[in-house]
Amino acid sequence: VLFRSFFTRGVRSFDTLQLHVADAATGASRMILEETSKTYVEANGRSGGLPNWRPVNGNREIVWWSERDGWGHLYLFDAQTGALKNRITEGPWMVLDLLHVDDAGRWVYFTGVGREAGRDVYFRHLYRASLDGGRVQLLTPEDADHQIWVAPGGAYFVDQYGTPDTPSITVLRGTDGRRLLDLETADYSKLLATGWQYPTHFTARARDGVTPVHGYLYFPSNFDESASYPVIDYIYPGPQV
Repeated sequence: VLFRSFFTRGVRSFDTLQLHVADAATGASRMILEETSKTYVEANGRSGGLPNWRPVNGNREIVWWSERDGWGHLYLFDAQTGALKNRITEGPWMVLDLLHVDDAGRWVYFTGVGREAGRDVYFRHLYRASLDGGRVQLLTPEDADHQIWVAPGGAYFVDQYGTPDTPSITVLRGTDGRRLLDLETADYSKLLATGWQYPTHFTARARDGVTPVHGYLYFPSNFDESASYPVIDYIYPGPQV
C-alpha cells in the first residue's frame, strides 16, 4: 500500500473539480486529475450523496465518476500519473452511487438507472462491473426501485425494493446478486384502509417535444371525479443536474 492522502478541490462556480494527492509523510501535494465543464461538474449524479470516486489497488488506481460523454459513468485512472487506464462503464444510462470496490476480485459495485429496457428510468438497480472494463452485471433483476446498503467488508448487500404501487420487500443478497434471505415485506393494509391511494404514473413531453418526463400523480383519499381540485406541481431538479 502506498501511503497517500487523496482529496478533491473545487471552485465556487462548480465548473471545475480537481483530484489531488498528498504524501502522507511530508504533506506535499499535487494535482493528478481535473474535470471541467461549461456548466456544472458533479461528483454524484444526484447532486448530493457520497462523492463517486475511490482510491483502489493499494492507492495505485482511482475509480472516478464523470459526465464527460454526456452520461454519468465510471473510469479507472492511474493514481500516480492521472492517466486514463480504461472506462469501467459506458452507454446511454447513468451510474448513480459508487457503493463498494472489491480489490481482490477487481469488481466495482454501484447503483444505476436507465439501463434496463422497458423499465421506469428512475428505478435504481444494483450492478457490478469489472475494474478493467467490458463486463457489467445486473444484480437485482426485479423490475422495481432498489435501495441498497452494503455490509461492512462488502460481502453482503441489503436490498429494499418496491414500486410506487406495491409494498416494499427487503432481502439479503450475495455479491453475485443471489437472494440469500428474505428479511421483511411491508404491510400497507392499515394505510390503505384509511382511503390512501397509490400514486398514478404518467409521462409527458419536455419542452423540446421529444424527451419523456416521468412523474407520479397523487389523488386525495376522498377523490371525487365530479369535483375540481388545485394541482400542486412539485419539482426541484436543480439547474446543475
